[in-house]
Amino acid sequence: MDTDDAATWYKDAIIYELHVRAFRDSNGDGVGDFAGLIEKLDYVARLGVTTIWLLPFYPSPLRDDGYDIADYRGVHSSYGRLADVRRFVKEAHARGLQVITELVCNHTSDTHPWFQRARRARPGSAVRDFYVWSDSDQRYSEARIIFKDTESSNWSWDPVAQAYYWHRFYSHQPDLNYDSPQVRRAILRVVDHWLGLGVDGLRLDATPYLYEREGTSCENLAESHGFLKELRAHVDRRYPNRMLLAEANQWPEDAAAYFGGGEGDECHMAFHFPVMPRLFMALRMEDRFPIIDILAQTPAIPSRAQWALFLRNHDELTLEMVTDEERDYMYWAYTQDSVARINLGIRRRLAPLLGNNRRRIELMKALLFSLPGTPVLYYGDEIGMGDNIYLGDRNGVRTPMQWSGDRNAGFSSSNRQRLYLPVILDPEYHFQSINVEAQEANPQSLLNWMKRLIALRKRYRAFGRGSIEFLHPENRKILAFVRQHGEEQILVIANLSRFSQYAQLDLSAFAGTVPVELFGRTEFPPVGDQPYQVMLGPHAFYWFALEPQRVDLGQLASAPELSLRDRDLERALPDYLHAQRWFGARSRRIKEVHIVDTVPIADAALKVAEVQYAAGDPDVYALPLCPNGEGRIVDALAEPAFNHLLLEAIARRRRFRGTAGDVIALPTPQLARLRAGDGDLAPRLAGVEQTNNSVIFGERLIMKLFRRVEEGLHPDLEMSRFLTDVGFPNIAPVAGTMLYRRRRGSAAALAMLQAYVPNQGDAWSHAMTEVEDSDGDPERYLPHAKLLGRRTAEMHRALSSRTDDPAFAPEPTLMHDARSVYQSVRSLALQVLPLLQERQNDLEGRAREDADTVLRSWEALHQRPRGVVTSRISARRIRCHGDYHLGQVLFTGGDFVIIDFEGEPARPLRERRLKRWALKDVAGMLRSYAYAGEAAAIANGEEWARAAGDAFVQAYQETAAGGLFLPSSAEERDLLLDVLLIEKAMYELRYELDHRPDWVRIPLRGLVRLLEV
Repeated sequence: MDTDDAATWYKDAIIYELHVRAFRDSNGDGVGDFAGLIEKLDYVARLGVTTIWLLPFYPSPLRDDGYDIADYRGVHSSYGRLADVRRFVKEAHARGLQVITELVCNHTSDTHPWFQRARRARPGSAVRDFYVWSDSDQRYSEARIIFKDTESSNWSWDPVAQAYYWHRFYSHQPDLNYDSPQVRRAILRVVDHWLGLGVDGLRLDATPYLYEREGTSCENLAESHGFLKELRAHVDRRYPNRMLLAEANQWPEDAAAYFGGGEGDECHMAFHFPVMPRLFMALRMEDRFPIIDILAQTPAIPSRAQWALFLRNHDELTLEMVTDEERDYMYWAYTQDSVARINLGIRRRLAPLLGNNRRRIELMKALLFSLPGTPVLYYGDEIGMGDNIYLGDRNGVRTPMQWSGDRNAGFSSSNRQRLYLPVILDPEYHFQSINVEAQEANPQSLLNWMKRLIALRKRYRAFGRGSIEFLHPENRKILAFVRQHGEEQILVIANLSRFSQYAQLDLSAFAGTVPVELFGRTEFPPVGDQPYQVMLGPHAFYWFALEPQRVDLGQLASAPELSLRDRDLERALPDYLHAQRWFGARSRRIKEVHIVDTVPIADAALKVAEVQYAAGDPDVYALPLCPNGEGRIVDALAEPAFNHLLLEAIARRRRFRGTAGDVIALPTPQLARLRAGDGDLAPRLAGVEQTNNSVIFGERLIMKLFRRVEEGLHPDLEMSRFLTDVGFPNIAPVAGTMLYRRRRGSAAALAMLQAYVPNQGDAWSHAMTEVEDSDGDPERYLPHAKLLGRRTAEMHRALSSRTDDPAFAPEPTLMHDARSVYQSVRSLALQVLPLLQERQNDLEGRAREDADTVLRSWEALHQRPRGVVTSRISARRIRCHGDYHLGQVLFTGGDFVIIDFEGEPARPLRERRLKRWALKDVAGMLRSYAYAGEAAAIANGEEWARAAGDAFVQAYQETAAGGLFLPSSAEERDLLLDVLLIEKAMYELRYELDHRPDWVRIPLRGLVRLLEV
């Protein structure tokens, strides 16, 4: 974050307003406290907000929800101690959350020691002058009475002082006298106390009413602005990067004055009160005019200033800054029960105001988050909490947070009668149905939708910092505007009507751009010179990024620059990922990439990236990054120091903590033996292209990084350990592992350390050398094919040897198992063949002819797998390799060692751990021989592959004879092999279309040969 961004952090903030006593009770006394709030900080962080605004928590009689303060520097005993506040601030900062609290600078409680001393002090003394006194209640008669429901005058008689004291709010809240230098100094000391404790910002309550002058409204006086300038200078001088937020319930031109002059020399932020009621008016009237009109009346503000916007808060929906006619309309539209009216406003939460209509709630939230300013979210509104307008004052919107359907909504373990306020029992909003626990478990809940909305807003700085330009379609039910900041252009379109609407937008200024809908990253037709047509459902909205036409990666002059800054990295990764061999979805269009975790590892960082696609489920990838010697950010696996660090971490059982999860390194007993001995363990990155990356340490150890991060037991670890335990010698022993565990989630394998097997290359390279050196004569290679067949059968015998281990015990093939195989082959074909048809014209020669044959003959080929459904299958299902081919076997010169038990990378982890027919591995190796034959530059490659495959199968059957995993007849064997060969060839075809288009000819030739059988 650069210096200016750090100083103006509030522009990108999303503020979450809460009351300590309403959030969580940790000690069972019926009142929320700081210990309970700390307990729930992870929830706040998961919600995605960036800042917590605490309502007053100071000692107070609580006659006005804590705004009647009896001690500015203390903590109410029900909420905890000052040490608890320090701990809360520290814990919030540790989660990346900033903290705002209240500076109620206009008034105190009448129980405050200042007032108690003042009422007894001599008139005219400095102590007496802490407050505003008068012998008459007729002074300042032009000042309006704010709380008309409860107060008849701004003066109240004090029998102790024998004088009237001034109060703009309740009579138990006497106003401080800012004409007194002692008052101003005292308030600055209060500021020093809380900012010195680490608080990031202060909300200045009731700022327009600090001074009184005869013949004025006693609002927005020049003297008030003078004190705010003094306060701002004090804060800027002593506490950089802090923020002051003015609560000035005024018309726009008066509220904007609280930013000060020039670059802003008073408050950094101010609430835009007039916008809020007009959002509700526009929705009810189904007309955009109230919104556009009030923003047109809003003057420009200093560049470092920011409005704060809200829909609801701890007070009533104030209607002070509307006309009398508008107030009558709002009362009529939103208060069916007159009890909901209080002062000049409506005491209701958001969901009841909007009739608990999900579409209207989402629309209003979307407007709150897209109009100019920083949005403020009131606790409980993210789950649609209800209210109780019969509790008196504004208490109906201040009830306990609803965490679960348990006792007292999970807020407190106390007797229900001890709660500071009762929980909501209204049937529509009952805590047993409206609560965090239930909504977190439902992906379609309002809470989870809010998390997505918040995350989306945080990715685009235009929402917090950009300009706004309104569009003016003829249909007034459509509100449309463009937010711009730098290269970001966000088009917002909202339907204020309860019915579907149509509009034409003049987007000619953005001709040539492509509107990309932000939630789904769906591209809409490009913008031209003609009016752009849009249709919206009832109360629907769109957020579009107006982006330039896409450029293919192949047209880019250079690879994208990586960064350790999440925002920059997220923009670079789509192009970067498509260029990586290990990225398993290069045929899928990436919608967007989010960095979901950063784990610092010395000078490097493990970035955990969630990749979302235009269709289908997202993937998560691990990206270790670090600066190289030239200062560029590179893949950390290319840096020897980083690889040494990982090896040491495994040996020492290190743990690295990230923002959302941890990396845990664990050794096995094998590691000490493998590390012992002479020789350097110098790391080098293996040059073999595969879906993961491997680092070799001095020809003794090899570490594989699993690029794709999937929660659950990884089959490569599981299978390698099992085969070691049962004594199968032809594998590499496991020496250690690194796990990634996200909080509230299960572990995912990140890396595996194994013994390095000295070898002459993999079996693919060996086979290719043999076929080319022998000019296609298979006799020279047949002994090797037979040896590999024997080792494969021995592996299957080992994998089926433990009948007492549920994960590995052989299981019979039931009817639904056979049907599952058939459906799998059919589904795979229905995914692959349209892709082949789409790219058929890119193929040449025999490959194009074979593609035509496969597409025309698929129905005939499709009938073959149906045999497994109509036949009784005797072969038992076992755990098998799952992605078996020549590249997964090492040739040591005299034997073969089998590696990489992770299964087919394109399949989900849970699917790769399923039990299969052992012949799946046999089919995989037969297809691998077919690849070798096709890839070899010899005339009789197919004959060589057929001979090698026959020798492999013969040796396999002889060694596996009697195994329960073998079919009981030749007919059953041929049927299963046929089905599995079709499945494997289809899988290969999809893989080659995604990754190696020049190799598509090989699986196509295999499918044609299967058609000929």
